[in-house]
Amino acid sequence: AAEELAANRVHFRDLIHPDDVERVRAATRDGLQARRDIEVEFRLLTRGGEEKWVLSRCRGVFAADGPLLFLEGLAIDITAQKRAEAHRLELERRLLDGQKYECIGLLAGGIAHDFNNLLTPILGNATLARLALPSGSPLDPQLRAIETASLRAAELCQQMLAYAGMGRLNIEPADLSVLVENLRPLVEVALVRRASLHLALTPALPAVLVDSALIRQSVMNLILNAAEAIGESGGEITLSTGLMRADRPTLAACAAGAALPPGDYVYLEVRDTGAGMTPETVSKIFDPFFTTKFTGRGLGLSAVIGTVRGHKGALRVESALGRGSVVRLLLPPAPGFAPLPPRAAI
Repeated sequence: AAEELAANRVHFRDLIHPDDVERVRAATRDGLQARRDIEVEFRLLTRGGEEKWVLSRCRGVFAADGPLLFLEGLAIDITAQKRAEAHRLELERRLLDGQKYECIGLLAGGIAHDFNNLLTPILGNATLARLALPSGSPLDPQLRAIETASLRAAELCQQMLAYAGMGRLNIEPADLSVLVENLRPLVEVALVRRASLHLALTPALPAVLVDSALIRQSVMNLILNAAEAIGESGGEITLSTGLMRADRPTLAACAAGAALPPGDYVYLEVRDTGAGMTPETVSKIFDPFFTTKFTGRGLGLSAVIGTVRGHKGALRVESALGRGSVVRLLLPPAPGFAPLPPRAAI
């Protein structure tokens, strides 16, 4: 209250946000030394802990013989402007991300289609040539190698199409918990001596309409990426499923699906105890061929986000250096499911 400040029971400097104190002191010190006006933006903390942004404009009043007598000025509440600016920047970021993914997706989809057209005669002619050879021909291994390489290239094309959201989907109802449980043997083999796996699967989830093969591939990509983050030091990967209510702020923070309507979603979450990532790395992990590793460049996570878009879902990543990462995939339940009660939000 004003009377508390007037009576010196509360000092203005004690209200400044701890993270802004040094910046305010430096600006004030430099202004006083130069005997010029001081203008600085910073945050104040209210008694209840709420942050308020202010624009402070002040100047030093000095005695005739030189010493500083006091500071005079004002502090303008600019909280509303700061929030509006943050909202505008978030909208711009989402627009730029959407444009970037759309451009890369169109490029990837076009290349994949043309590349597939080239692979078809290569694979077909190699197969015909091998079948025409006599049994035991020394050319058989080379032709089989051409077939194998062509099939792997075709798989890469499918990943590119998945990233572009142009892949063919074989949609069918599925229970995410059952789908993950069936993956357990394959996952445990992939994680041997790298990380321990824990499953926290919710039974009898509402069905989701998905291409089960693509979802399985996405889950494997997320788990292998988590294992890479853990490295040789060992750690834990927790794979969980459930039903949650996603509000608008939750969806707005997603790397994909930010424009989806709030509501109930079936989720699949991969949590690891790895090294974690900086915000800059998180913003790039779904770009094609981006990697923080020396080897392993590819379309794994790019295909994951493409698959999520193709299923009209959302994908959220939370990570911090030294604290591991959490990737949560949200999928809309099939029509006809029973909605959650009001308090069952997450």
